[in-house]
Amino acid sequence: MADVIKTESTLQIVADFVDGDTRTISIDNPKAAYSEAQFASAVKDFASYCKTNNVLIGDKAGADFATISSVKIISNTENTLDLDDV
Repeated sequence: MADVIKTESTLQIVADFVDGDTRTISIDNPKAAYSEAQFASAVKDFASYCKTNNVLIGDKAGADFATISSVKIISNTENTLDLDDV
């Protein structure tokens, strides 16, 4: 068996609500072809859409969406080594 390297990433968007509640939206293996400017624009558009259409609602008291407080991409690389030849 050969060595295997597996890389995955997760986009995490933290949504804030007017009552102080937060929720994290996680998207596995987001498209990596966006430039930083395109990515920032897409997040702003998403926040604007959520606020205008009230699609995100806090679960503590049904609070309205306020803003996106953070966005990050977390990458994880797993190396499986073939130790049969050692």
